Amino acid sequence: MTTKASTLSHYIHRLNQVIDYIYNNIDSELDVITLAEQCHMSSYHFHRVYRSIAGETINVTVRRMRLQFAAGMLIRTQYPIAKVAKLTGYASIEAFSRAFSQRYKQSPSQFRQQEQAKARYCAADFYIMNVEEDSNMFTVEIDNTEAMSLIGLDHSGDYMQIGQAFEKLNMLAQQHGLLSENTRFFGIYFDDPQTIETQQLRALATILVPELPTPLPPEFSIFSLPKGRTATLLHQGDYASLETPYEYLFGQWLPNSHFEAADIPVIEEYLNDVRDTQPCELLTRISCYLN
Repeated sequence: MTTKASTLSHYIHRLNQVIDYIYNNIDSELDVITLAEQCHMSSYHFHRVYRSIAGETINVTVRRMRLQFAAGMLIRTQYPIAKVAKLTGYASIEAFSRAFSQRYKQSPSQFRQQEQAKARYCAADFYIMNVEEDSNMFTVEIDNTEAMSLIGLDHSGDYMQIGQAFEKLNMLAQQHGLLSENTRFFGIYFDDPQTIETQQLRALATILVPELPTPLPPEFSIFSLPKGRTATLLHQGDYASLETPYEYLFGQWLPNSHFEAADIPVIEEYLNDVRDTQPCELLTRISCYLN
């Protein structure tokens, strides 16, 4: 490893400690001085180093992560808005509402009402529906997926926090020269969060690269997906609301189709960049392999 590559690796390792600290202290004061201390860097230089490697300022990262956590809480809990604000590090409900509305283009209460209504529909008790009863909330297409070899980082625990692994993956892949404007990002999900304890959930945050690096950097795992037929659904909206299309795909579409799911993990492909895309415009392709 060259001196330049070794230095970059050292910086990325230190910045990954900052990412971990943010995720583990999302309800705390996350000012630049505090975060710079986590990677033993002066706050003056930390600003510049982080922006050059992560592609956005640390303040933007913190705000984005806080609001991602908040969106998940609004959908998955009945916490009062004030409690959601406090648990995601906002000093007042007013400050939280302003920040949330600016990013999500609707108030926290409107977002909760809209997303929970979708979830209630898709999570309804299973029933056999006639074709004319299908609301076409989502369009499911049958595709032929090519074999892929993905590389990435392991994630365990709440799937809502896999962004922590993707933040690290983005910096590590950049370090090893694996990123380009055509790089594709995938999440591989091995377990059902409705039946497996949260702390036991397993996933991979991955990228598809034209050619596997040799040797494979020690931080990465390889996961191979076979060529096969898949049921594919395109979801537009915040990642916090991804449970809704899953409920539709597995609770309504699949039981009413003539297909059976194969014993292969579900994959998600993220079609745009969360750093410069409004949450309501995020596109996620969910694919389920079929027998």
